[in-house]
Amino acid sequence: MENSYKFGTKGWLRENERRQKLMDIWYIECGRHLKDSEGNYTHPQHGTYTGLAKEANCKLSQNLHGGTREADCSTGNN
Repeated sequence: MENSYKFGTKGWLRENERRQKLMDIWYIECGRHLKDSEGNYTHPQHGTYTGLAKEANCKLSQNLHGGTREADCSTGNN
């Protein structure tokens, strides 16, 4: 591990903040924040970040390939 990313350093803090911002973006992109008309969250994994990177990558892959890759990377949520 490089010294710049050693736990508790400014480099580590910047990297951790960058990672959190990406997860927040992916959370919204994957629709985990959406509610139905009754105010209930619609995504089965609302409130968790489990599987978020995989789901976001699958959605990006589907978008880039015109929706043709759904079977290749199904997470059960898309």
